[in-house]
Amino acid sequence: MERNTDLTVFSGNVRLSTGKLKPGQRFDVLYKVEPGTQSVVVSINHFDFSLPLQQQNQFFGGDDLFVNIHSAKTSSIGANGDYAVGFYTDEFPFLFDDGEFTMNDPDTGIMRITLLGDFINAGKVSVDVNIHSVYEGLPQVTAAGTILDQKSKTIPVSIPSGVQKAEFLLSWEDDWGHYPTSDIDMIIVDPNGNVFLNGNGVQPGSTLAVPERAIVENPIPGNWRVVIDGFNIPAGSDKFQLRVTVDGHILSH
Repeated sequence: MERNTDLTVFSGNVRLSTGKLKPGQRFDVLYKVEPGTQSVVVSINHFDFSLPLQQQNQFFGGDDLFVNIHSAKTSSIGANGDYAVGFYTDEFPFLFDDGEFTMNDPDTGIMRITLLGDFINAGKVSVDVNIHSVYEGLPQVTAAGTILDQKSKTIPVSIPSGVQKAEFLLSWEDDWGHYPTSDIDMIIVDPNGNVFLNGNGVQPGSTLAVPERAIVENPIPGNWRVVIDGFNIPAGSDKFQLRVTVDGHILSH
């Protein structure tokens, strides 16, 4: 990605300045979301407009800047791929989110943060962008192994009575930061043989997200099954890790 874009892929704590952006000019930051990332926080500050307010584009209330944050999903747009959109002007510098965006449970891979000087601006604009990640402690795994393309593995999980929340997390190596990307799904089956659906009737764990996540409130006690489905693995096989926690405690397989 660095060779093809002439951009640096950053990670950890990052502090950058856009420099003076001309109308329509963009400043892209590629940021690596590591496995185990709980959230990524992007802060925008230190606005500088090259022209005083009265000399900026008066038809639209002054010059402005757009902030767009796209997930690591390389081919998704809209609700599936975009995290946040911000709009800043000289008169209202924090029109959205007070200059800070927090992306919880982000897809692992390469996130893109784009700062764009509006093409109708009369002058130039510059800002600073600060990025950092908050990491969750990854406990020991419930199960790990290799999954083949178009094949599945079933992992039995015993959930005791009295559990208020069970959390399922499936991760694998060839995520959105790898080409080609694996699409591995997680199908959760309760002790009665029913596939788990969330409140909207959607099956979590079978999406384009990496990692796949699902939360079951007040789960039925008994023997659950987690089906690891190698829906599309271009490399032929991939290594996965499954973590199941109940009320914050890891379950062993």
